[in-house]
Amino acid sequence: MTRKNETLRVIKALKKVPETHLELFDVIREVVKPDGSIDYNKLESMRPRVNVATVQTEAYIRRNQSAVTALLSLPPRAEGAKRGVPSGI
Repeated sequence: MTRKNETLRVIKALKKVPETHLELFDVIREVVKPDGSIDYNKLESMRPRVNVATVQTEAYIRRNQSAVTALLSLPPRAEGAKRGVPSGI
């Protein structure tokens, strides 16, 4: 598969991924302290919310597995490779 075809396949897969608000990111913002450490007491007090956020995130990942697979299948770019979208997109 050519680089252009690989890129087109990834773009097609990404277009199928719906925009979603993941509660997990809100939880993370609330439990990370200014110094970057985690407030484990606060995290423990939020356990039900963390559980819901985890289930939501896992479902999101399963629904979008084709996009993940497409991204992981791309070969690494050469250092300094030209960036951009192939023509015709």
